[in-house]
Amino acid sequence: MAFHQVREAKDYSFINARIKARRSQLLTASDYEHILSSSLQDGINYLRTKPRFQNSFESINLENEPHLLSLQLENSLEENIYSELFPLLKNIPSDAQEFFLHYFKKPFLGKLEQIIYKLHKSDSEEIKFSQTAVMTPEDKADFNLATKASDFKELSNFISTPWLKKALSNSLERYKSSKDVYDIISSIEHAFYSELWNEKIRNLKRMSKKIAEKVIGIEIDLINISLLIRFSLIKKRFDALNKLLIPMNFRLKPYFDKLKETSSLSGILSTLEPSFYGDYSRLIRQSNQEHNSLEHLEQIQQEYFLRSLTSTLAGYPFHLGILLGYYYFRLQEVENLRIIFESKIKQVDVEFTRKMLIYTK
Repeated sequence: MAFHQVREAKDYSFINARIKARRSQLLTASDYEHILSSSLQDGINYLRTKPRFQNSFESINLENEPHLLSLQLENSLEENIYSELFPLLKNIPSDAQEFFLHYFKKPFLGKLEQIIYKLHKSDSEEIKFSQTAVMTPEDKADFNLATKASDFKELSNFISTPWLKKALSNSLERYKSSKDVYDIISSIEHAFYSELWNEKIRNLKRMSKKIAEKVIGIEIDLINISLLIRFSLIKKRFDALNKLLIPMNFRLKPYFDKLKETSSLSGILSTLEPSFYGDYSRLIRQSNQEHNSLEHLEQIQQEYFLRSLTSTLAGYPFHLGILLGYYYFRLQEVENLRIIFESKIKQVDVEFTRKMLIYTK
């Protein structure tokens, strides 16, 4: 074992044991089947027999109108995952903590995006947000102020995170002339990944850096491929496409320029065939041929990503990937439950709901 591996083994030995135990507690196919075949109340009661969900859903009122009930359940699921993961960060090195604290800003940025759309539309209707979503104290303070912003300038003043404040401020100059909300949304997303890639990943130790580059690199590539495919389906190359594409790539680099110039779905898939994403392109082609649409694009993308993640993390386990992988599997578990709960509220057919689930165990 090389010296850098010995050092990281010491850094991650404790968290490795804890995550292994938690991975064994992820919901199984039989768990999902039990919840699918139960009423909403019985499904929630069943979940609360599981260690990780014992303290969840305590404030849920099943008598609430559907939209509010959906929001409460979604908030409880979000609270469940981050209340588990934030405390685990104290068991990993400081450089990895910085990586995760940045990456865990995604829910906060999702809520900020809703505020941005609201200000763009000059909508006076209040957005119902989670009051319990786990954030860092800094993000929580920013978020509470952001919900009170009356315009974009005020919103920018309420943000304290340097890279986010800079991205928001710079994009507002473009927005003033374009009135295109994508100028703001894309600027924030690009800044998020730029900070993650150029600062947080760069500062990681050797093995953790290698794993993080692979996982986040594939994530960025798949986001860009998905954007290219969606714009090809509407038969137009709007200016918004170039704004939304993340200006960095990993395995996609040799093919990226050609992909941007290709307007048809068949052309995009053919360009991807010899790439690292050849299997992914074939899955998309097959789905399009079978259904004459790509309504399952997001599901195909997520299933492919999780398979790639499993492959990337196979083998030597003493690096930040042990917690990163668990985070993605927990995210999928929560998404499966959200789909099931939402389907029960809307009385969607069980068989249709079952096909939307992605199993990780």
